[in-house]
Amino acid sequence: MKLLKPNQQSVWRELIGADFDMSKLGRPAFKAPELVNTNDWINSSPLRLEDLRGKVVAVHFYACGCSNCIHNYPWYHQWHDAFKDKGVVLIGIHSPETASERESANVRRKAAAEKFAFPVLIDGKSENWNAWGNSMWPSVYILDRRGYMRAFWPGELRWQGATGDQQLLQTIEQLLAEK
Repeated sequence: MKLLKPNQQSVWRELIGADFDMSKLGRPAFKAPELVNTNDWINSSPLRLEDLRGKVVAVHFYACGCSNCIHNYPWYHQWHDAFKDKGVVLIGIHSPETASERESANVRRKAAAEKFAFPVLIDGKSENWNAWGNSMWPSVYILDRRGYMRAFWPGELRWQGATGDQQLLQTIEQLLAEK
């Protein structure tokens, strides 16, 4: 600006416009991809995210033999129990990591042993994993009532003192409070 003459400075300011506080924009939200129906569900008939509009949806990708995934189970149970009647749907998507996890019967047996009461989509060919661009076990996505991703947590929720469970719980509660 020091190199410009006063009339040039005036024109410049007019061209670039007033300052804008970018923090007012908030975080970007991305529409979640529709679930790829593999016709292999536990605890549910096939679900579509489109049919869940109006509800908050928590989607967690896991593999039943993954220790980090197993460490997240208590929070999935807690969320399901606390919110199932309040407009929140928890969906597990089992994407296999090992050969034994590709067997639907093994996944069903493990889900029963863990007392999963929420829907689980068995993603034996990783079609949902790929559609969502997922890259690790476990991963948790929180979707708002319009189907937009509003939170994401990669990995174990309490890994080395992390507070992912609390952060995602707060997000669920905030989304339930939104009109």
